[in-house]
Amino acid sequence: MGNQFDILTFPKRMSEKSYYINMLLFIGAIL
Repeated sequence: MGNQFDILTFPKRMSEKSYYINMLLFIGAIL
């Protein structure tokens, strides 16, 4: 899916705080 690629490109566009929040959502999606 293109969603996973979006996760990889996110850190380059977002701040660190938003990146960590996004990672939590990503981990939650896996679980």
